[in-house]
Amino acid sequence: YHYDSNDIYSIGSDSIWTLFEDRSGILWIGTGGGGLSKYTASLQKFKLYQHQANQTETFSDSDVLAIAEDHNGDLWIGTHFGGLNRMDRGTNTLTIYRHDARRPATIGNDDVRALLVDHTGRLWVGLNRGGLDYFDPRTGYFIHMNNSPDDPTALAEDRVSALFEDRDGNLWVGLWTLGMDRLNREDGTFIHYQHDLANANSLVDNRVRAIYQDRQGLFWIGTYGGFSIWDPARDTYTNYSNDPNNPDSLSNDIVRAFHEDEYGNMWIATYGGGLNRFDRETQKFTRYTVKDGLPSNSLYGILADERSNLWISSNAGLARFDPQRETFRNYSSKDGLQGDEFNGGSFLKTSEGEMFFGGLNGLNAFFPEDVVDNTSVPAVVVTSFRKFNKVVRTDLQPGETIDLDYTDNFISFDFAALDYYAPLRNQYTYMLEGFDRQWIAAGTRRYASYTNLKGGDYIFRVRGSNSDGIWNVEGFTVNIHITPPFWETWWFYGMVLVLLAGGAFGGYRMRVQDIKERNRALEVQVRERTMEIERRQLVAEGLRKIVTMLNSNYSLGESLDTILVQAAQLTGACCAYIFQIGESGDPAVLACLEHHGGSDVALRNWKGYVGDAVTGSLGRGNAVAIPDLKSRRAITGEPALPFTTDHGALLAVPLPMSGKIYGGLTLLFEHKHDIKDEEINLAMTLADQASLAMANAQLRAQAEQNAVAAERSRLARDLHDAVTQTLFTTSLIADVLPRIWERNPEEGRKRLEQVRQLTRGALAEMRTLLLELRPASLTETNLADLVRQLSLAFTGRTQIPVEVSVEGEFVLPPDVQVALYRIAQELLNNVAKHAQASKVSVRLSEMAGQVILRVCDDGKGFDLEGIPSGHMGLGIISERAAAIGATLDVDSSPGSGTMAAIYWNGEPLDN
Repeated sequence: YHYDSNDIYSIGSDSIWTLFEDRSGILWIGTGGGGLSKYTASLQKFKLYQHQANQTETFSDSDVLAIAEDHNGDLWIGTHFGGLNRMDRGTNTLTIYRHDARRPATIGNDDVRALLVDHTGRLWVGLNRGGLDYFDPRTGYFIHMNNSPDDPTALAEDRVSALFEDRDGNLWVGLWTLGMDRLNREDGTFIHYQHDLANANSLVDNRVRAIYQDRQGLFWIGTYGGFSIWDPARDTYTNYSNDPNNPDSLSNDIVRAFHEDEYGNMWIATYGGGLNRFDRETQKFTRYTVKDGLPSNSLYGILADERSNLWISSNAGLARFDPQRETFRNYSSKDGLQGDEFNGGSFLKTSEGEMFFGGLNGLNAFFPEDVVDNTSVPAVVVTSFRKFNKVVRTDLQPGETIDLDYTDNFISFDFAALDYYAPLRNQYTYMLEGFDRQWIAAGTRRYASYTNLKGGDYIFRVRGSNSDGIWNVEGFTVNIHITPPFWETWWFYGMVLVLLAGGAFGGYRMRVQDIKERNRALEVQVRERTMEIERRQLVAEGLRKIVTMLNSNYSLGESLDTILVQAAQLTGACCAYIFQIGESGDPAVLACLEHHGGSDVALRNWKGYVGDAVTGSLGRGNAVAIPDLKSRRAITGEPALPFTTDHGALLAVPLPMSGKIYGGLTLLFEHKHDIKDEEINLAMTLADQASLAMANAQLRAQAEQNAVAAERSRLARDLHDAVTQTLFTTSLIADVLPRIWERNPEEGRKRLEQVRQLTRGALAEMRTLLLELRPASLTETNLADLVRQLSLAFTGRTQIPVEVSVEGEFVLPPDVQVALYRIAQELLNNVAKHAQASKVSVRLSEMAGQVILRVCDDGKGFDLEGIPSGHMGLGIISERAAAIGATLDVDSSPGSGTMAAIYWNGEPLDN
């Protein structure tokens, strides 16, 4: 071991003065001029191979994506940017294979994604955008097998993601986006296995990332859309994917690795859903995630050791899982790993049982049985005791007692576990007996603080562990005695008790009298507040009734009458009017609550009380409050009223509408009345509600007119576009049909069949339009018949044949039936507008309470990721589906057609 200025992990100096090995096996090295060095190689759990600058025998790149072992025991390591590395395990020498554009026999490119040594010893290399290579060790040449657009038997694409050899010696190639290929070794051609949108008995998805064969000979193919189990003997596929509503389904659709244990359980690593155990008998998945102890839910690889433990790589380190105990032991870069982020497909168990996992920063190697925890129990000490954050003791012994005064009300302890392998990961827990009720888990924090402790005796206890969780349960204890202040002593308590008893009786009588007086005042206050609360509750309830009425389909007259009734009840008024002020200034009563009855009487009464001055004040937006009408008449000299009942007070507020004063709300009271601001505000609120009722009535009338006009325009357009054009075409064919029949009967029969198809399409289109005219028929007609009618109309309009398949009975809630009908209508419209399809299939099925509507076409398809979130077609369909609690599934890709499916899991109605 020598000092290396380019290596921060080398020894501090070549001048060694002293050596010391502590109880945990760490070697401490005192150097001359280089300080103190710590050597922990004997405790290192993992070997590390990576690219080292300024060294010759080093990896070409640290980003390791693939690993393989050949028949000589040598390792082949594929990297992201550095090509291929061969490690001679006997000599520990490296041979680098890089792409050279001037030499065709070199590796296809330097981005190696998969490696495989087959049963013949031949090395196969899967490249990203470079196809498939195999290496001839005799010549040192690489032979390339690439995609050729003109050759259907060539490799389907040049982006290879996985390589696998089955028990029959067949080579399987997983591809990035086009499924998987099987190599025919005799002629060098490839057989393609891909997802078929129209065939359920095909791969679940084309983005293959893992291929595995179990003991039964079944193939497990992991993809970005779940995984498939393929039975080659029967050529059948069983597909599995995540169901958000089923906790027993696959946890995530991105599957990166498989492993079958000795009990036949299949363990599945997913990227984003953690680890899954699949039970073949129950067809259920058991999930293990970060909640159960995994370092991350994004997993890459699985290897099993001789004790049946699973070693799992992730993007947050390496985990060892004990399936029997269902416990995890996690390792990170602090344990010697290349980093916390590993790579998919980069894992290997050699013939000797050594495990390799590759990541972004190199390759880790280890024998599982050598990865053991540091079992050294660390000594725990209190390194210092502080008062008011000032160190006062650093030499505390276990069990020692510290005496404190009550003024020492801020104390703290510093402590340490004396294990230096990874001291920053040592854990601590502590408690102060007499104050804490339970142990406090401090994590890696090495101090504890307490404030304002009462006088008495306490015991401070602290425990510590090493970086592998080995605890010193005895720990370290310190006794603490705090002298209380004199006012907390027993003699002081006795003296105070005597004084209190002497003054208690005299104060008691005074207190009783004071309480009686306060209770009487409180009763009055409670009654007043109770009455106020009840009145406010009545106001709130009245306003709620008005708002409910405004949100309902009541007429304007009914709405205004309701507002007047609430106004009278809430204010105590005996009469209430809502009136309009015309251009001439004369009022017109719109609604009245008048116990003399009649709008004419109301109008006369209103004119009798309110003159032009009040009308003008309302017109300027001001409220008018007259607490004593008799006094007003005496002052203004207004004429007597035309009826015998005399009123005492008046409140009038303006009625705003569209930024102008439309009229007013008048309230008359039987007796003179001191009108408060709160009553004026309530009256103005009621006037606003009346304005809102009139505005709603105007908007409702306008909306009805617009809806009638829009519906007429749409029906006329549909009648012209669909039916009229079809009938016009039919008439043209019918005109020439006799002459065609005379010349060529066979052609005549074809034309006659065309007339029949056009006529049926026009008839179906007319029936569809009739459904629009009579919406109730959408729920009276069976959904299957509605779908058939839509399909006939679609064919008549577009000349595109539609295959309709119906399975099951459909008695659905009306809103669900209408929504499914509209969705089918929108999907067929999208096909007609965008798909450029030659045929369409519509399937409506019901099974075990689930209704499925599926529309498929063979059109041009589209890129799902390229569709904007606001796309109107899919947005409308998604909103309709969400409204009935259904889910929408769309699968499409350019050139492969489109499939859209709606799944509704509600309860059908009884027949």
